[in-house]
Amino acid sequence: MATDDQDKLEQIYSAALRLDSDQRPEFVRQECGKDKALRAEVESLLAHDQALGSFLEKPVGEAVTTTTTVESLVGDVLGRYRLLQKIGEGGMGEGWLAEQKKTGPPARSL
Repeated sequence: MATDDQDKLEQIYSAALRLDSDQRPEFVRQECGKDKALRAEVESLLAHDQALGSFLEKPVGEAVTTTTTVESLVGDVLGRYRLLQKIGEGGMGEGWLAEQKKTGPPARSL
């Protein structure tokens, strides 16, 4: 897409975002004129914005649901370890206190 076309796309898209959603289709139709490719691109961007907007408007607790709780994991067995207590969490995962169910040589890693 040429720079002028990109600028026009950004101008129409930005202006459309400032309008109520029911006013956008007519505005886009008028601004794009006979340029069907430009109109399709603007409409696509507006559709993605609307879908993303509804996701971002929800609090995290509503947007992400989980069926497990810490209490439901206590006692679960992962491999040869039984989970006893959650001891921490961070951006990359959770830390758990666990007990080894079976003794024996540690698993080999290659």
